[in-house]
Amino acid sequence: SSIPTSLDGRCGPNNNNQICSDNECCSKYGYCGRTDAYCLIANGCQSEFGRCNTSPTIPSTTVSSTPTSLKDKCGPKYNNQVCSSNECCSKYGYCGRSDDHCLIANGCQSEFGRCNTLPTTPTTTISSTPTSLKDKCGPKYNNQVCSKNECCSKYGYCGRSDDHCLIANGCQSEFGRCN
Repeated sequence: SSIPTSLDGRCGPNNNNQICSDNECCSKYGYCGRTDAYCLIANGCQSEFGRCNTSPTIPSTTVSSTPTSLKDKCGPKYNNQVCSSNECCSKYGYCGRSDDHCLIANGCQSEFGRCNTLPTTPTTTISSTPTSLKDKCGPKYNNQVCSKNECCSKYGYCGRSDDHCLIANGCQSEFGRCN
């Protein structure tokens, strides 16, 4: 069976192992995108589900005649485009909602979208299964332990595949079983 290509912008082990299409990267949170937040290995890019970079990208300044090339781009390098609905413009000229895009300390451009002065903190409302932490584990996710017979991957996701369970792949035995 072939690996499913993402149709909804999601990727990785918690999203049916979908891979990103069109030269996109799979972020540590399971979303497809093209910015450093998604693509840098240092930021947790998942190379099994899309492309990854080892160093920050420097956006090219050539402007194509195709308007689609300006989708999700912003700032002076991209015709002073402003990001849409509640998105931030990163210092590299990409629209998004991560701290890489939105923090003023990271170079957020307030003229082209919203910006934050403080990092976004996940809400810690306690419910029987906090949806924001479902299927997540490890130090990034309040030291949550995987349920039943599941393994905790090096990226903090619960599952049963070799990506999750093999110690050689970074399985975290403190938060689930490992092979």
